Amino acid sequence: MKCQRCQTKLHPHYNFCPVCGVPAKPACSNCRKEVQAEWVNCPYCGANLKAPPNPAVTRR
Repeated sequence: MKCQRCQTKLHPHYNFCPVCGVPAKPACSNCRKEVQAEWVNCPYCGANLKAPPNPAVTRR
């Protein structure tokens, strides 16, 4: 398995890339369950995995 960002070889027991810090196992941003990098939608909650995360909304 390789890091999606820097292509460093990752051992199966790694949780994060030791070079760039990216999580070794991608997770759904909505339900936080582990997903596959090639999936478009989360099979657990239906969230779009390719959509950019929502920016924080600030109140005045």
